[in-house]
Amino acid sequence: MKTVFEFIKKTTNRELFFTLLNQAVLSLGAVAVVVVLSNLLSAEVFGKTRFLASVLAIAAFFSLPGLGPVILSRMSTYSQDEFKHSLLTQLRWGAGASMGAFFFGIIFYLQHDYDLAWGFFLSGMLAPLANLYLIPGLALAGLKRFKEKFWYDTVVLGAIIAGATFGAWHVGTVAGTMIWYFSFQSTATLILLWLVMRRLPKEVSGSEVSGLDTVYGKQLTLFQLPFTLLPALEKALVFFLLGPIALAVYVVITLPIEHARGAFRSFLQFSALPHLTRDDERSQQLRNWFYISILVSVGIVLSVCFFAYVLLPILFSDYLEAQPLIYLSSLAALFLPAQVYVLGFIAKRSVNRLFSYATASFVSDVLFLVFLTTLFGLLGAVLAKVLTSLMSSIIVLVLNRTNVDK
Repeated sequence: MKTVFEFIKKTTNRELFFTLLNQAVLSLGAVAVVVVLSNLLSAEVFGKTRFLASVLAIAAFFSLPGLGPVILSRMSTYSQDEFKHSLLTQLRWGAGASMGAFFFGIIFYLQHDYDLAWGFFLSGMLAPLANLYLIPGLALAGLKRFKEKFWYDTVVLGAIIAGATFGAWHVGTVAGTMIWYFSFQSTATLILLWLVMRRLPKEVSGSEVSGLDTVYGKQLTLFQLPFTLLPALEKALVFFLLGPIALAVYVVITLPIEHARGAFRSFLQFSALPHLTRDDERSQQLRNWFYISILVSVGIVLSVCFFAYVLLPILFSDYLEAQPLIYLSSLAALFLPAQVYVLGFIAKRSVNRLFSYATASFVSDVLFLVFLTTLFGLLGAVLAKVLTSLMSSIIVLVLNRTNVDK
């Protein structure tokens, strides 16, 4: 244990501090949006907006969110044209979010749910640009401008909260809320991207995002699967199985654990992964980060319980029935440390392991959720979340001991 604490002291630096601070800003901003929507909208409309956002998140997963860290690592070598090319690469991949939104918009239009249908149509037009809202901050982190990254992230999240508040308060429908939400987000993102681009030289001896960078971005995207795609998929399935009002309650239940898990993902991706480049030290580094992650996971459990006991009655007074299920959901954090070994797969370029991990996690999540939710309703959905976290950890540990790359 003494060795672990020495390792923490050695790896804790100014960059890590600002990384954690920025993640706190992002998480608090996302929570603020949910608080605003849940208090200004009816449970049904709130549930529908969360369903729409979940579908867009599922579609956006195929826009390679893992390219963001690649941009971060290459930022110091970029010229304006090369940075622009990186953005266009992600926008092209992001067209999947628009296609998914239009597809669901047509389905709900044919079902005569015109409010939700128009919500999909309007959001789909802005989704590729809106999905780049984290890129200005990542770019500044790549330029070692961490204080400016903090303020850029604060501005874009402030715009998102303002858009959500205005749409929910002034309009109160799914389509009206989401168009204001995405309009403010897209406008702020576009302005901040322009400001970042002005900081770059017109010409530099770097290179644009290569095919190898795209492959690495795909691997980081697979690492993000249990933290981004699966929570969105769970919400979509709860909507179809239990309806929008039940989804509204489920969103409140899972809000603290999901954002804590998101912070954990960023912690590993930006703090642990850079230390895994040397083959001769990787095993020891993974063990150290595994022990650190155990401490972090215990902290997450305590934080989620604090949210349920203290903050829920203040922020979500209409959803107090969610409290016992929030306590239950906190158990999912206990199985997070095994995710450290997924970083080992990325560092080793173990594509087969990453694909096996992503496929098995996806299948187990869907099966657990559909089966248990059908039997036990919201209780089953939360149990499925805990069991999926356990199963994902088992899958990682098995793959870590199995050579599937031959």
